[in-house]
This record gives sequence, C-alpha cells and structure tokens, in this order.
Amino acid sequence: MPYITAYDWLEFQRIVLDGHITNGRSISLVHLLYGEPKVPLEKMVYVFEYGASPGGQGASNTVFFVDAKLAFGWLGVLAYCLVFTFCAACIFTSQSGADRVEHCLFLHCLDQFVDRDTAQWRAVHLRCARLPVG
Repeated sequence: MPYITAYDWLEFQRIVLDGHITNGRSISLVHLLYGEPKVPLEKMVYVFEYGASPGGQGASNTVFFVDAKLAFGWLGVLAYCLVFTFCAACIFTSQSGADRVEHCLFLHCLDQFVDRDTAQWRAVHLRCARLPVG
C-alpha cells in the first residue's frame, strides 16, 4: 500500500540518504540530463523495508508527494501537487469530450515522462477511462 510505505520512504531518506534529496535522479529524463545512472529508489526502499527480493524484482511504491520530497525536497512536493491538481481539474471540468480525451492523453504522457506508477496517477487514469466522450 503506497500510504503505508510512505513512512518507510521518509525513513529511508533520513537514515540511508542522510536527509539528502536525489535531485530527481530517480526520474528517467532527469537522470539522463545529469548524465548519471538512474537511482532505483523503488528497489532501494524495498530492500530497506524487507531485505533483498528473489530475483531483485521487488519495488516499493509510495504516494506521489513523498516521491517528490525525495526527488526535489519540499519545493518538489509543491510542484507535483500543483501539476497533479491542475491536470485533474482540466480533465474533470472539461465540457467537450475531445478536450477530455486530449487532457487524458496529456496526463498519460506526463506519467510516462516522470516514470511513475503511483496509485493517484492510476486513479486519474481510471477516471479518464470512464468519462463520457460524447
């Protein structure tokens, strides 16, 4: 559950990262811009929580604002929340079916851009799928 693991992510930042942020290096595009290896936070936190997983496939998900805090600090939390709220508001207040589809496609592209699969993004994706288009 992302809400349950949120505390573990914050503890991971406090204990393992010594309170430092990753400067977005856990995000595909950002780590490429830095020219450094990607920081696999989901896998690292899983090992912190449960130990090594068989085959190394374990990953610990969290809520988007905790992920933002580890990536960019409190400013990242504010930015993520504003973007998420703006996208959701655009989708849910659109009068035109075409606009809804456009906003949902934008959200999907944004989701792929930040390389995140959180419960909040999935909920908005599901909501988009149920919106009437006509």
